Amino acid sequence: GQDPANRNGGKWIIRFKKAVSGRFWEDLVLVLVGDQLDYSDDVCGIVLSCRFNEDILSVWNRNASDHQVCD
Repeated sequence: GQDPANRNGGKWIIRFKKAVSGRFWEDLVLVLVGDQLDYSDDVCGIVLSCRFNEDILSVWNRNASDHQVCD
């Protein structure tokens, strides 16, 4: 089952051309690990899905109703 803490969560999806996704992924991981993002506590998961002609970055957040985080 789903963790109750994430019950109101949502997901951002960003599509990248193959040439640029690696840099965005690396920067995002370093920011989250270093806790340098004001909203890093709200992020509960990140995934980079590598496809044939594009890569898809998914970022899960705990509270999809927090418009300040989602904008």
